[in-house]
Amino acid sequence: MKIYYSKTQSECFGLIAEDLLDMLSKRRRRFFNLALSGGGSAEKLFRAMLSKGCADLDWKNVKIFWVDERCGPTSSSESNYANAKRLFLDKIDIPQSNVFRIRGEASPEREAARYSKVLKENIPLSGGVPVFDCIVLGMGADGHTASIFPGEARAARAHGLCFAAPAMGNRLARVSLSEKTIVAAKKILCPIAGKDKRDTFSKVLGQYIRQDCKYPASRVFSKAGDVSVYTDILPFPV
Repeated sequence: MKIYYSKTQSECFGLIAEDLLDMLSKRRRRFFNLALSGGGSAEKLFRAMLSKGCADLDWKNVKIFWVDERCGPTSSSESNYANAKRLFLDKIDIPQSNVFRIRGEASPEREAARYSKVLKENIPLSGGVPVFDCIVLGMGADGHTASIFPGEARAARAHGLCFAAPAMGNRLARVSLSEKTIVAAKKILCPIAGKDKRDTFSKVLGQYIRQDCKYPASRVFSKAGDVSVYTDILPFPV
């Protein structure tokens, strides 16, 4: 795992945007398969990418997928796809046929199965697992990543390519890429910014170093082949 430090959140998201756009501009294959996450970090990344001139990029050979989606209609402010469309997709020239959203309005279990099929049909496989060129992850203040939350054994054990995460408390049901799908990616980019994540980031780093990974984020970081973390949090306590 590589860690890149920036003094401010703006610099942090600017750096990850530059690195992602550099990867996209240097793609060698016919299609570059990219999975995006949602939430506040995604919104900051979209704005940074637009400020770096991503609208000038040739997007016709880029396929966009999602790491996870909250269950509900696209009219909901909770929809990762709707937010991405409003803030990013509508501002770049990408064919609609290259955008593969998770249908949050569908039955979670059925959608997990359908999206697994979509991945198999559109992304090169290795051992039956799709290999994304890049996945952009986030990490919550509780150490979750994608829709894999701490202490939820079912999600941690998910053997399929995608899984349905049930609603819990105020949290909506979700459909998410599984851990094994995420860690198979060629490259993972993960912004971790903000004081609210300082304590958890410290613990995640400690678990990563000791290989005693209880948080989903530390487990993904330890299993993936190439991870870059972008942060405004210093020092890096372990």
